[in-house]
Amino acid sequence: MSLTDTFIRNVKPASSPRKYFDGEGLFLYVPPNGSKLWRMSYRFDGKTKLLSFGKYPTVGLRDARARKEEAKVMLDKGIDPSEQKKKKQEEREARWAELDKRDADKAAAKEAKRLEKERKRKRKALEDAARQAEKDAAALEKFRLKYEKKKAKEDAKAARKAERQASRQQK
Repeated sequence: MSLTDTFIRNVKPASSPRKYFDGEGLFLYVPPNGSKLWRMSYRFDGKTKLLSFGKYPTVGLRDARARKEEAKVMLDKGIDPSEQKKKKQEEREARWAELDKRDADKAAAKEAKRLEKERKRKRKALEDAARQAEKDAAALEKFRLKYEKKKAKEDAKAARKAERQASRQQK
């Protein structure tokens, strides 16, 4: 008897795992936790093997049957569907690893660029501060010279005044 979508939706878990067969090795495996998993039993090189197609309702009855047919075509060509699935998974993981590596390389390049900008910004800030310090030192020196000149004039004026007073007192 072939499975129907209505029957699958209404299947309830039992205290022990159950298998509901659709035909040609395809079956719905229902463990006590209630999940409904598509599996296919087949023989390859004299060994019984099991292939998983996914969880119902993510993988519907039609999709499970289509995947079973794809697996049968591979078996007819002498290809083990489990090994083919593993190979595809490894290729997918390698592509993801390559993408992760590229992303990591991009992130590292971006971080290096950010750090370089930060270094340039700090270097410019230090150079600006040094220039400002030089300007301030020059202005301070100019002020000091002006002050000393003014002080010298005042001292000379005070000396002349004292000299005048001293010469007035002598007279």
